[in-house]
Amino acid sequence: MFFLYSLCVLILLALGHIFGDINWWLATINSFRYYLFLPLIFFLFEIFSFKKKSYIFFFIIIILCWSSFYAPLNLIESIKNRSILKKINLTNQSIERGIKVLTFNSLITNKNTLAITSMIKEYDPDILFMQELDPTKAIAIQKLFKYKTYKDPNTISDIAIYSKYPITIISSGLTSLENLGKFQIASINLPNKRIFLVNIHTVSINPYDYFEDKDNVHRTYEKQKFLINKILKSIKNNNINPENLIIAGDFNSTEGNYIYRTLVKEAYIDAYRKINFILPIFSFTFPNSLESALNQSIQSIPFLRIDYIFSGKSFEPIKANIIFENTDSDHNPVLVEFKY
Repeated sequence: MFFLYSLCVLILLALGHIFGDINWWLATINSFRYYLFLPLIFFLFEIFSFKKKSYIFFFIIIILCWSSFYAPLNLIESIKNRSILKKINLTNQSIERGIKVLTFNSLITNKNTLAITSMIKEYDPDILFMQELDPTKAIAIQKLFKYKTYKDPNTISDIAIYSKYPITIISSGLTSLENLGKFQIASINLPNKRIFLVNIHTVSINPYDYFEDKDNVHRTYEKQKFLINKILKSIKNNNINPENLIIAGDFNSTEGNYIYRTLVKEAYIDAYRKINFILPIFSFTFPNSLESALNQSIQSIPFLRIDYIFSGKSFEPIKANIIFENTDSDHNPVLVEFKY
């Protein structure tokens, strides 16, 4: 049984890696790839009781596959950074040439503005990426920051960037035409460096579509593919140095999908994964809890990581956390502290 399981897992992983999100079922496998590894727990007794060399060989191969997807990109540096972070937290000292970045999908129907602003105050980011923002929340949040990517909060449509430093809009991205998703590109003048920001919110997939409308699953991933390619083209057209760029937001896709793989291929760094293990029960951003996953208004597969902060090579993530606080949103915020 374990041999059959191992063979199936390796074949599915290989197909997903080679062909990507080419059709609905490969897109589904890539989206929920880490669930393929869960049955391994039930085979542990069989593997080590029979002590067959072939079992141990396949066990090692699967563990290596898991590590390549979900282990920290730099394990030694991760351990080192964790020890440094403890000293920073204890002494409450700021890092020289450092910035804190937070991304958060606040849920468009969320009326608990106080909880949202309280969370933002508590973590005090230098740069804030917001998705599913409405005028009411925008008015409350703008009181916490000197700079923002809009003039009139009543014109807010889904996304905005807030900053403690002067900010300039470079591209407002796409409209909601054909529901392709949205993005905006901006630049910020830090005291000793100019950096660039991309706020992204892609279209999402109704979980029922995996069973009821498989064609729509494929269409949605094609829209996500179009959006990220549009963003990369805009970055190039505006002569933006990718090394000085931070891309953050609600990607509505997991590590196995096209957007994530494309950004990694373009040498952007997943800040959270750089210094953390990706364990589903500890590393999810959507839904914000198991209870929410079972809620009739959300009805999602639990423990998904679909909100990210990517950075160029000139940024070094030294702390990355997913914030588990009740803000009445269906997403958990992601907070990263960089040095540069």
